[in-house]
Amino acid sequence: MVIIALLMLFYMKLTEEDVSVLLVSPKNKGNTYDVLSYVERNSDADLVVIDQDEKCNLKDYETIVIGSGVYGNNLHKNLREWLVQINGASFHEEVKIYSFITWIGRGKSDKTTLAKIKNLVEDKNLKLEENYKTCFGRMLNIRRRHPNEDDYKDILSWVKSIA
Repeated sequence: MVIIALLMLFYMKLTEEDVSVLLVSPKNKGNTYDVLSYVERNSDADLVVIDQDEKCNLKDYETIVIGSGVYGNNLHKNLREWLVQINGASFHEEVKIYSFITWIGRGKSDKTTLAKIKNLVEDKNLKLEENYKTCFGRMLNIRRRHPNEDDYKDILSWVKSIA
């Protein structure tokens, strides 16, 4: 009985380590970066920041969360350029790609930005999962109290649920 329990624990540990999540931030500051940094510090996810020219092996990750703020109905330019230049074949063959957006809550700019991200991902013969997440971000005097601790915890919980 003890041997079976030990084998089960060993198997559970192996499968935990097999779960691989990459968080992609377009820059190393701002609302999106703050939230994704919190998730990295409180989970097993890795964070890559595009504007720091960090390279990583995308094949190592079964789950990728691409984050962006909304800039006048557009995604961040660094993320757009990254999505244009990456090779779809460089991803894990069973990758699941999700989107996380910070925004001030103006109109349907989140949906417009998400559609643009989806088109860029699909141009690489990849699929953007329907399950995406948003949270408010501060801009000047708008949404000054966001993202807040509740936002951080909500996104962390979501990332853990999709991993």
